[in-house]
Amino acid sequence: MSTLPVITDLITAGAYADQLNAYVGLVISQCPDVSIAAELVSIQSRLYNIVSHLTNPRVNGLGNPIPRTTFDPAYVTLVQGWTSVRKALLTPPNIYALPGGNISVAGLFMAGRMAKRVAVQCTPLALADSIDTSVVQYLYAVSDHLFVDGRTVGVQAGDVDQTGDLVV
Repeated sequence: MSTLPVITDLITAGAYADQLNAYVGLVISQCPDVSIAAELVSIQSRLYNIVSHLTNPRVNGLGNPIPRTTFDPAYVTLVQGWTSVRKALLTPPNIYALPGGNISVAGLFMAGRMAKRVAVQCTPLALADSIDTSVVQYLYAVSDHLFVDGRTVGVQAGDVDQTGDLVV
């Protein structure tokens, strides 16, 4: 049995994670909320860990296995905590990022969709034990967090009201 499909899937997932990292970097450069920007810097740092986890070689030049890197599940809990705090400050619906006329909101929405895409790409890899399951959990937590951040920034900017309806 060839390992090529698994290697290709790992590289593809790594490329998607790298693209997500670029989206997060773009949002950081435009984000008006300092606390959200600080969390995004932390997320971006963990995304570097994930790209390494996905793309580091599994064997050395002699064909000997190389232990894969690990991903600390504590990062999942950290992002979930940030999300809970933000959601508590919003009125329902409190999880939707509405891409309106604000570049930060649109960027957070795009990054949230990309995080979901990376998580979906990584799920079969985790089920096959090719990567740590905490990577997938983290990516789903980041996706949720980015949508909540988008909603928060939108409310702060007046682009959406507290019920999620577009302000006319």
